Amino acid sequence: MKTRAPRPLSARDFWSASRGFSLVWLAHLGRRHGLLRALADSPGPKTPEAIARRARKDRGAVVLWCEAAEALGLLRGSGGRYSLPRGVAALLLREDRPEYLGGHLDYLALRSLDYDAFDEFFADGRPSARRPKHLLEAFGEATKWDHTAFLEVLLPAVPALRRALQNGAAVLDVGAGAGAWDFRVARAFPRSRFVGVEPDRTALRLARSEALRLGLDGRVRFEPLSAERMRFADRFDLVFLGEVLCNAPDSRGVLERCRKALRPGGYLVVAEGLVDRGAPTQDLGNALVLAMRLEFAIQPAELLEKKQLSSMARAAGFPRQRLLPAGGGFWFLVSQRPLH
Repeated sequence: MKTRAPRPLSARDFWSASRGFSLVWLAHLGRRHGLLRALADSPGPKTPEAIARRARKDRGAVVLWCEAAEALGLLRGSGGRYSLPRGVAALLLREDRPEYLGGHLDYLALRSLDYDAFDEFFADGRPSARRPKHLLEAFGEATKWDHTAFLEVLLPAVPALRRALQNGAAVLDVGAGAGAWDFRVARAFPRSRFVGVEPDRTALRLARSEALRLGLDGRVRFEPLSAERMRFADRFDLVFLGEVLCNAPDSRGVLERCRKALRPGGYLVVAEGLVDRGAPTQDLGNALVLAMRLEFAIQPAELLEKKQLSSMARAAGFPRQRLLPAGGGFWFLVSQRPLH
């Protein structure tokens, strides 16, 4: 069966894309400065003055934001008062909901602040030597949805893994960043214990500080270690890699170290945005991942293909796998270390 070729883009499409770019930034500013939270936390339409007081922000700036947000449909306005349309709070504020998109919009806005790195990339094809100023924050916001997907999409599909976490599992988080996944899952499964390995000193400091603040330092600890230098053996019931392989110089080597770190029968869970060559290029998830491939190149990182990840895992000693779609081009690969 032939697939219909996409129609050529028109001026209307580009105007719509321009509107979408502005909408991403309005949503990001509304989240970053507490304006959306001020609207969602108490019932009824509010004046910009009331929003500004509740969020402790400048009135003039909030007035401009409200007018722009109404114009683009982010807010409803009537008589100088504004409210959130139905469902918007869940999309932009509820990090525990599968439909949550706020972190993704934050990621897009924050990463665009570092796009001057494209000047060097297009000049010589190499990523900038400068450290991306906003990458850590952007990644932290984007992966909040990943954590919800782990709890709400993956675990219902793998009940044996859920039972292991409920009973008390030893968990290794490879590339833990600032520890958000560990804290989220540790609160959901109070009998399990977590080790996060992370080479970035800033992220490590934030993770350890947050573990103390949350009172989880007895069950969640972090080590200054890269995935390539792990030396664990037969120790963990679950190894989790959340968008780590796309940044790894030797992805297969990392997976081999993960296999060694697992006890026989232990679970490997890989979470990655993946290109699906079996789906049309214009498929929503595929289009998003293919577009982000360019942005990933300046991190530097490389989004993998589905077949590429499966082949890599098989070569690293995980012969049987499941690939579970979580939406938006995001996938989970699940496997177990063989018993023999």
